[in-house]
Amino acid sequence: MSNLLQDLATEEIIDKFIQLEAAFDGQGVKYVRWSTKRFLEEQYALWCQGRKPLAETNNARIVADLPPLDPSDNLYTVTECDGTNHKSQHQFGNAVDYVILDKRGRPTWDYINYATEYRALRDIGTALKFNCGGSWMKMTNGHDSPYIKVNLGWDPPHIQVG
Repeated sequence: MSNLLQDLATEEIIDKFIQLEAAFDGQGVKYVRWSTKRFLEEQYALWCQGRKPLAETNNARIVADLPPLDPSDNLYTVTECDGTNHKSQHQFGNAVDYVILDKRGRPTWDYINYATEYRALRDIGTALKFNCGGSWMKMTNGHDSPYIKVNLGWDPPHIQVG
């Protein structure tokens, strides 16, 4: 799974994400660019997490050249896109996931205790006309975002063009 801007679809998209990261830096947001372009096998392996038995999930991760999960990491989902029936914008090179860094400089997916920082990602991205997962208050199945109490959509790290 790439985290390189150069793997995105076009030079125009790359330039937009460069501007976005400059805005993050200018606002003092501490983040890491986690993923950009994904191949089908990677997208499917991520979709399996929390949906398929651990052995099946880890087999998919092996095929995708991703590390295996511990049982506790297979208790929740991380994407609504399976890569085939529902493609991710990552597969087209139109999206980037940004993860906030905690106080020790480590990536954190703690959207509750770091809600302010994830809202900053969303707000900066929205101001620059990106479509931000932190704004998606309804999941694809129609349920409310699990982070609605902290005013975050269901996919806070995800930012895509258009």
